[in-house]
This record gives sequence, C-alpha cells and structure tokens, in this order.
Amino acid sequence: MFGNGQGSCAWPPPSHTAPPEEVIDCLIEDWPGVAEPVRWSEYLPDGMLADLLAQPAETKPEHREFEALERIGGWERIIAWAQARQIREMAPFVRSAEARNRALGAYDSLAHESAVAEVGLMLRVSARTAASRVDDAWSLSTRLPGTLAALEQGRITVAKARILAAETMNLSDEHAAAVEQQVLAKARQQTPGQLRAATRKAVLSADPAAAQKRADRARRERGVQMWPEPDGMATLSACLPAAEAVGVFAVLDEYARRAGGTSDHRPRHSVRSRHRHRPNQRNQPRPQMPTSPPAQTDPGLVSHPPPRRLHDLEHPSGHVYQTEPPPLTDPEPLATRPASDPDEPLPF
Repeated sequence: MFGNGQGSCAWPPPSHTAPPEEVIDCLIEDWPGVAEPVRWSEYLPDGMLADLLAQPAETKPEHREFEALERIGGWERIIAWAQARQIREMAPFVRSAEARNRALGAYDSLAHESAVAEVGLMLRVSARTAASRVDDAWSLSTRLPGTLAALEQGRITVAKARILAAETMNLSDEHAAAVEQQVLAKARQQTPGQLRAATRKAVLSADPAAAQKRADRARRERGVQMWPEPDGMATLSACLPAAEAVGVFAVLDEYARRAGGTSDHRPRHSVRSRHRHRPNQRNQPRPQMPTSPPAQTDPGLVSHPPPRRLHDLEHPSGHVYQTEPPPLTDPEPLATRPASDPDEPLPF
C-alpha cells in the first residue's frame, strides 16, 4: 500500500503503515467540488503506483503541465524501487551460485566469476558491467542497507546509491554506517555531484586514512586507453596522477601554441590535437620540449616536479617501460620536411 508522502520527508521513515483512508486516490479534493492534480512524486512507490501511472492522465487543461511533471517524478521513484528490488534478487543469487560452483570444485575466484557471468548473460551486458553491478548489489545489501532502503523507497536514484558505495569502499563497516547515516538525510534534495562532495567530506571526517587509500589505489590503476569513434576517429584517454596530467597537457599546449601560427584560427584544442604528433608541419622551427609545466604566478599554488614521460609509466604487472623513446628511423630533420596539407590525416 502507499504511504502518505506529505509527511514522509524526515529520515528515517516512520515504521507504521498508512491507514486505508490515506491510500492514493485519482484526485485530491481540498474543497468540495474543486479537484486538484495528484502529487504523484510524494507517494512511496510500488507496483500499484505503477499501474495507476500507466493509466491515461485525466486532469483539467490548467493542471496538465503540473500533472505531467508530477507523473515524471512518480515514474522516477518507481524506477528506483524496481532497481532496488532487482538488487535484492541479485545478491542472494550470486551467493547461491558461488556456493554451487564451489561444490563443483571451483576455486573462490572462479566461482565468483562464473556467477557474475550468469548475471551478465541474463542482462545482456559485458563482463565488466556485470561485475560492477554485482559489486554494487553486494555492497548495498551487506554494508549499506540504509542506502538500499532509501533506493527502494524512491528517495534516491541508483546513481546516488552507487556514489555512496564507491566513496565508502575503503571504510570499515562501522565507518561506512556512520557516513551513510550522516549523508542520507539530505541525499534526496541533492544532486549527484553535491552528494559526492558531501560523502567525501563525511569520509574524511570518519576516517582520514581512507582518502589516502583511494589515492594509492587510483595511482596503481593509471593507464592509457584508446577506443574507436564514428567517422574514422578515435579517442585517446590517459588516466594519470594530477601532477603528471598537468605536465603532459602543458607539453601539448606548448607545441600547439608555438607550431600553430598566428594565422591559424582553429580552436586551440583542435590545433593541439594536430600537433601532438608533428609539431612543425608548417615548416617552422621545432619547438623545444618543455621540461616542466609553465611557471605558476599564483603564490598560493604548489609547484610540482617535472612530469615523467609516458615511457616511464609502470605497467600494472610491475614492468617498467623503456625510459627513452626509440630513435627516429628517418634521419631527415623534421624542420626540413615540406609542409603538409592542413587537412591531411595524422599518420596513426
């Protein structure tokens, strides 16, 4: 049954159920003969609310936009409720599948991977997406039950629930429960970005060492990726520590500034992309590679050491790439090569 949402903004929600007379009706009458549109977004979601919202809206023209907006909010809460119910089904299935696979002789890691693969096959998603969703379900079901309850009541979205799960990953169960209780009170009124900032602040207050653990983990997971895009394009992405990323960007920006020329009116990011491989395709002298980011004029900023080359990055396996780039096979200096067509694609 539905609870009356008019007084249900406080957290945690009351444990009693709504009396029958407070069950949602198609119209609410504030005065006799004056019908007002229903505030669908204020009612707790379940299957009956979904059935009611599936019916055509019957309201006066002057209330039509308000009614439509409230129905959008109602559907949003139903979506959150359905996702929470799916999570409650997913966690016990994975636990049961792992036990079944171990009984068949599989190691723990293989038993878990097999269970995740079954979920991915059912949802028609990649192995990586399936693993992420199973991890979220496990975390919300075991470490963050209050967050899962808020999701089931439609007070937060699944995106907000995942933020809480990710930001409390390195906390103990006791610290995670304290952070959850602190941030859920205002989570419904916050955007995902605001919730993330509030959660990080709460995590620092509960366990300052957790932030350093996250930074160390993120540094170990740094890397460079490339994936195809439409129309013969590709995206190159580098996830680096902030100081190194600033240095790499400064190098590309310096190349673009010196080699672009004053007559080039294209956006700086477009010039930067063309010259990151051939910085002097316009017959200009080859610019010198900056050894550090541009000098900082703000005395409040902290100067970082010169960035390492990408060749110095470690592979996750522990292998360190060569510290010097391979020599050019073409002995002809780049500065003496003829200018190329500006529209000529880059050779990679």
